[in-house]
Amino acid sequence: MDRQTKEAQGDQRVVKAILDSIPLGLFVVDRQWQILYLNRQAERFFEQLTGRTRDHLLGKNIWEVCPEVADSTFSREFHLALEDQRTFELETFYPALNRWFGVLASPAEDIRCFYLRDITDRVRVERELRLVLEQLTEADRAAPLSPDVLRGLLTAFERTSQSHRATIA
Repeated sequence: MDRQTKEAQGDQRVVKAILDSIPLGLFVVDRQWQILYLNRQAERFFEQLTGRTRDHLLGKNIWEVCPEVADSTFSREFHLALEDQRTFELETFYPALNRWFGVLASPAEDIRCFYLRDITDRVRVERELRLVLEQLTEADRAAPLSPDVLRGLLTAFERTSQSHRATIA
């Protein structure tokens, strides 16, 4: 094996290590929707969703091997974004996993890159905080709170919200 080949293999290992270490799922498809690449996090997502391993997904059409994805908000939004040649971001719920995911996708010339992040905990905390705010608002309507108490509650609410966002993000 010559020096250039060894260097290229070393470079490939470094790139793979970097892509597998990012805290997002990353998968790439070509113009025919064939899955070209899955990093470790994306592999886990698809294995949980479809029961198929990386070896059974690579080279396959994403819409055929993942009908759950084909018939989703993600699919509809991505096709619209593709028509406009724009990047899109959305949050979507996958009932089969009982999880929320943030998805960022950007079309490129010959490939499409998708980034996934499990945002279930963040969505849960935001819902809980909204519920508390609604309860406070209702309580204030029934028996108005003093401005100082209300300000203190809102400050605590904002701190908790920011703290949870920083922890989950």
